[in-house]
Amino acid sequence: MATLGFALILLGACFWHWSDDPRVLDLPTTAETYDVGGLRVNLTQVLALVFAAVLTAGTALFLRKARTGVALRSLAEDREISAILGIRVRRVEATAWLVSGLICGLSGLLLAISSGSKPGP
Repeated sequence: MATLGFALILLGACFWHWSDDPRVLDLPTTAETYDVGGLRVNLTQVLALVFAAVLTAGTALFLRKARTGVALRSLAEDREISAILGIRVRRVEATAWLVSGLICGLSGLLLAISSGSKPGP
């Protein structure tokens, strides 16, 4: 409850200082729309789809071929044996957190842009 209360206090302070009016982030890729099979899509949505496909293929390739990817799979299987084999557990974990945070941030940005929420009149 204390954490929730602190989060609500921070949220209220932010709304008081900056207001809670919605903000819009328009990219040049959201302006052009195309009609594809009866659906209206913009370039940002196409880029998000391409980003997801490339990210999926890249992650699969990384986990199979890269040294850090193999170490990450080893950690997922058995952390203690991985450490005994010489894998730097904390470094691999920190790298995984960093990369996943960057991917989530970029995905969230693409999702927020393509959600189409605009301020009212």
